[in-house]
Amino acid sequence: MRPEVVLALLTRGAQGLVLVGAAICVVWRLDPVEQGVFFVYMSLGALLQLSDFGLAYASLQTASHLSNPGGEGPFRRFRHKAHSLNFRVLSAAAILVGLLGAGILSSRLNAEHPGTHWMASWAAFVFAVFLTQLVNLELTLIEGGKSPPLAWSVRFFQELFSGAVFIVALIAGAGLWSLAAYWTMRFAIAAIWLSTTRSGFSKASGIADTAFSWQREVWPFQWKIGLSVLCGFLIFQAFNPIVLVEQGPTVAGKFGMSLALMNMLLMVTTVWPLSQAARYGRLIRHRQFEELRHAFWTMCIASTLVATLGAVTMFLILTWMTERMVSYVDRFADTVTTGLLLTTAVAHHITHCFSVVLRAERRDPTLPFTVVGSVMLVALVWICARYGGTRDIALANLALALPGIPLVIFLYWRRNGRWLTASEGRSP
Repeated sequence: MRPEVVLALLTRGAQGLVLVGAAICVVWRLDPVEQGVFFVYMSLGALLQLSDFGLAYASLQTASHLSNPGGEGPFRRFRHKAHSLNFRVLSAAAILVGLLGAGILSSRLNAEHPGTHWMASWAAFVFAVFLTQLVNLELTLIEGGKSPPLAWSVRFFQELFSGAVFIVALIAGAGLWSLAAYWTMRFAIAAIWLSTTRSGFSKASGIADTAFSWQREVWPFQWKIGLSVLCGFLIFQAFNPIVLVEQGPTVAGKFGMSLALMNMLLMVTTVWPLSQAARYGRLIRHRQFEELRHAFWTMCIASTLVATLGAVTMFLILTWMTERMVSYVDRFADTVTTGLLLTTAVAHHITHCFSVVLRAERRDPTLPFTVVGSVMLVALVWICARYGGTRDIALANLALALPGIPLVIFLYWRRNGRWLTASEGRSP
């Protein structure tokens, strides 16, 4: 494997282990109501992470396409502009997400569970995520424009130290404050490393941005990615707030725990294709399409096998725990719901593999289908949450995920034909 793939897998593997440990601590140290609030925090925190409207991913691909990224030319002007926009967008998003979360949580907790203290920890959590996203953009720029292994090595240390703080905080009884501690440590690790190296984000200051046209160079790709990632929030993270509003924090906590298994599996397995995004962009730029096809199919097949094995293993473990009536297994949704969610994870992994290579040209041909599918999914989830149960939600999720597989395969083969033409010396 390439170095960045190894480091990326180690990073997500460490994060996966941390989440497993956190899940154990959550059911041990939090009551059912706090568990539901915990997963709503995580869902809305993900919304804040994605609220840069595709800036991070567009920056990665733009950095991989710019020549001479270490010099004083276009890359540095682009980097300065990226940080300036990132700060402004995230500042507005932090305020909006903070208010949105306060409204969602107060809708059920203040009247039905007045003993749950969440306001201060929620504000601290939002601020910590905001700070972390500010510095993480520079890691993305380093990955795309300088060294993917270097960026992933920093992320690996982020996971180790922040994960340790997270687990210790949960065990010590910090409760909902443990999430704020986790993100604060992530910010501290990245900020300290960047401030002590030549790759630090502070080095971008002072570079005039007037010579770089964001509207011409980046925005035509960014808005597509931004819309796509916000749809991704609706597909992967919007369930917990909806279930909390419609069925209360206890049900939201159980469903959130099973949904966390699905997202944890995706977090670990999709890092492989994601770590290759910058490489695919460079291969396309240099018209090395044969190497691109070989690298893509190797990644796609191997990572899908890993995703399938992970889903089956998780399902068998949960089934065994349910049959043996292991303590706290009732904090998960039922095995049918969880099985449907894990199957959905494998389907999403396959579509993600194809999406990465399709977006490597700074295009997103899947966008119209993603937008329609995410809106339909939220509508179905809301209907199921109001009139049905968690099994209905999980089944609707799977039913809308499966058609994405033949769609992305079709789009890939259509684009692959153009690459074949280009590799033969004709215009793509």
